[in-house]
Amino acid sequence: MDVSGIRGAKSCLTYNAARLWPYRLVTHLLEKAVSLGINLQTYTPVTSVSTASTDAKDHRWLVATSRGSVKADVVVYATNGYTSALLPEMKDKIVPVKGIVARLAGTNMERLTNSYMMRLSEYEYDYMIPRPDGSVIIGGAKQGFFKNLDEWFDNSDDSNLIKGARRYFDGYMQRHFYGWDNTDVRTEDVWTGSKYNSS
Repeated sequence: MDVSGIRGAKSCLTYNAARLWPYRLVTHLLEKAVSLGINLQTYTPVTSVSTASTDAKDHRWLVATSRGSVKADVVVYATNGYTSALLPEMKDKIVPVKGIVARLAGTNMERLTNSYMMRLSEYEYDYMIPRPDGSVIIGGAKQGFFKNLDEWFDNSDDSNLIKGARRYFDGYMQRHFYGWDNTDVRTEDVWTGSKYNSS
């Protein structure tokens, strides 16, 4: 389709949307919180959370850490796919799943101005986010690993790449986009990470 620039596209939808860089958002929020007097304790693992004794008037929870205990009225478990390590009862409710992402770059590549989401089948889609330096971040690659559940489902080990998807990104832009045939765009980095699937 001329509008999308994608080979074999059957339809194309475009709309205005915001884009968010989660790491930058969190670091700015942390900076603001610390400037307002929040005591931020990094590298302090929580080992347990227990109900406060019945005579405790100023807190509901006792949070044990490697640096001592903290009294709290509210506890937020911001542990994503790792929640069941602290809350075993959530093991079947919050399940870690692995995904794979790549950074493509080159010296004479086209510059994308929009983010893309390409649905390739009922369960398969890729997303592309152009970066200010001209590189492109692409995630997805499910066709290479979707049926091998042990590689990605209930798997929080992000120290190993998903084997079936490692080479998926090579030649990606040349395969899917018009006008990229003679560019030297290549896969520069590939990494994996865990998120959660809730049931």
